[in-house]
Amino acid sequence: MRTRNRLIAGVLAAVAAGGAVVALGVAVLLGNIVHLRTTANATLSTGTYVDATLNVERVVVDAETGLRGYVITSQPVFLAPTRAAEKQLPKAAAALEQAAAHEHAYVAGANALADSAREYMSGYVPRVITEVTSAPGAARSVPTTTLGKQLVDGIRLQTQQLEQLISERQAARQRAARSSANTAVTVAVVVLIVLTALTLALGGFLGWLLVGRERARERASFLADAGAQLDRGTTAEEVLDTFATLALERGNAYCLAEELPDPDTPELALGRASAGDATMLSPGDSPGTEAAWEKARVTARKRRTTATHATALDSAGGHGHVHVLALAAVARGSLLARVVLARRDRGWGQEEVQEISGLGARLALTLYARSLQAGTEAMYRRSEQTARTLQQSLLPTAIPDVPSCELAIRFVPAGAGDLVGGDFYDVFPVADDRWAVVLGDVCGKGPGAAAVTAMARWTLRSFAGSARSPADALRALNEAMLRQGRDGRFITIVYALLTVRADEAHVTVACAGHPPAILVSDDGDPATLGAHGDLLGIWRDIRLEEVDLRLRPGESLVLYTDGVTDEGPGSNGSAEHTIRSVTAAPSADTLADALRDEAERANAVTRDDVAIVVVRYTGTGALGGRFEKPVDQARALAGHPGARHD
Repeated sequence: MRTRNRLIAGVLAAVAAGGAVVALGVAVLLGNIVHLRTTANATLSTGTYVDATLNVERVVVDAETGLRGYVITSQPVFLAPTRAAEKQLPKAAAALEQAAAHEHAYVAGANALADSAREYMSGYVPRVITEVTSAPGAARSVPTTTLGKQLVDGIRLQTQQLEQLISERQAARQRAARSSANTAVTVAVVVLIVLTALTLALGGFLGWLLVGRERARERASFLADAGAQLDRGTTAEEVLDTFATLALERGNAYCLAEELPDPDTPELALGRASAGDATMLSPGDSPGTEAAWEKARVTARKRRTTATHATALDSAGGHGHVHVLALAAVARGSLLARVVLARRDRGWGQEEVQEISGLGARLALTLYARSLQAGTEAMYRRSEQTARTLQQSLLPTAIPDVPSCELAIRFVPAGAGDLVGGDFYDVFPVADDRWAVVLGDVCGKGPGAAAVTAMARWTLRSFAGSARSPADALRALNEAMLRQGRDGRFITIVYALLTVRADEAHVTVACAGHPPAILVSDDGDPATLGAHGDLLGIWRDIRLEEVDLRLRPGESLVLYTDGVTDEGPGSNGSAEHTIRSVTAAPSADTLADALRDEAERANAVTRDDVAIVVVRYTGTGALGGRFEKPVDQARALAGHPGARHD
């Protein structure tokens, strides 16, 4: 950039100097043009002056010719030219004096000639005419004629002197005009040369700018494409391999690229890649290479940006003169990569160094992004594992074997695996012939919801042993939530107390703000139980209703969370509608699978947890011990059919 600015400043200075030369040349040309025009005007004036001088001489000669004829013949007819000359002389003399007034050098001669002509015409001519009239013989005397000849010859001599003066002045003007013309031609040639040079310089400068702009555009395109290629690398080795290949494409004979350890993610292994002629740098060249790298590294650490350092080595391996460039690639202030480039033919220009620096910066950014992604993925896996462990701890590890009943459970957590859902279920014995079936939905997700879920499960289990009714157990849970103040979290829950004896089964259901339980007849006809109540954890005085009913053989009790009835694309929004669509015998598994499949079909991306518990009274089986089967929580938490009791 500094060289570019100096070049631009030099071109501008040359243009300014050339402009000054052109301005000076134009001024000289204008001066010469004015001089030539003045010379031309003077030449025209000189012509007028010569004509006026010759006209005065002609008038005097005409007067002398007529006067001589009159002296010789005494005939008045010969005075006609003289009389005409007498009339013409005043005008001719005045014209001569007027013409000479524009040229100071001519004034004295012109005035003398005019005065001589007037003296001849007004003095000599009248005296001779008088003498011819009074004494013709005396008029013809030698003195008289000689005097006339002398006067006329004097006038002619004055005329010749004026003509010579005019000729000399005219010759001087012509020499000056030729000199001005030559000067003008010389200046014009110089100006033309300067203008041509300026035109060529400006043309070259514009061409250089256009070429530079095109190169800059090409470099920008290359760097953009290189960044995209580097981003496609999934590992550090792939990224470094891509970088080395790109470096060779830009005229380098050898490239070594290494990923440096990041103190923030020390578990990442170093990556290394090389391309090109590795024999260019022998082990004996290491000191020079390391020195170049150290200078680049120190500069990068100091400036916290990508830095380079170039040097030339006499190869210890016998390869002659080798040019080496070390690059320290920095991203977000961290030194992430070490690059060494080598070639024999030439070093690196400023634009090439800028391009290599840009490529190195993109390498560092790619490695930085990859390390962030790896760290994020590792953290997500740890968080997901923690969430799975916590979720499993909140669900029963085994379910009891309820005599004369089929029990089917389906649990599908929603959203990201690192968030603990709010849905839960529990089935546990209360007495020898009684079992509690609980299904709830805690507001929110995450650790807060998990804490409420754990409290709800263990509170209900602790109160169940005192043979309380479902409504009493839910009121006790509400009091416990209010005492602990769960940051405004609430819970909806349905609680069914199942009593199974030798030949009959009874169930008491209480519902606290939860979707109502459904009773399914042996032929698959569903009916919603009318137990209603307020949700728990908000108000101290809550309304809870209980429904008591006797189960006939083949009838089923279905409990579910609102994830089953959440409306999505294609959802019918009704558990009863889904149950009616079951054409096979309505076993507990059939009903649970139908409800789960409908929930998953209606929500391609599950927006809420889905929990389903189905209890079907078969009317057969012996009463006895409490054999518990383990719940397949891994399948349930993965979104597959969860625990089931066959």
